[in-house]
Amino acid sequence: FIVVEKGIHTESFYNILYQIADLILEFKILELNKKVLRLVRTFICRYCSPKTKWFSLAFYNGKVKLKPFKGRKH
Repeated sequence: FIVVEKGIHTESFYNILYQIADLILEFKILELNKKVLRLVRTFICRYCSPKTKWFSLAFYNGKVKLKPFKGRKH
């Protein structure tokens, strides 16, 4: 389990990470209509066909809820 923030490391570092990782999840935070939205998508999945669409990520009563994000292009 590795957490990496985009834009800090070199492009070659990210390329190596993409080659060795079995799964990469990408997280993003957007502000839309004065609301903060947390988004997640599968960026790389070696053993499945990932759905690369964004999903909104929310936490309710100790549970994680995902639903397709239908907002503007990002």
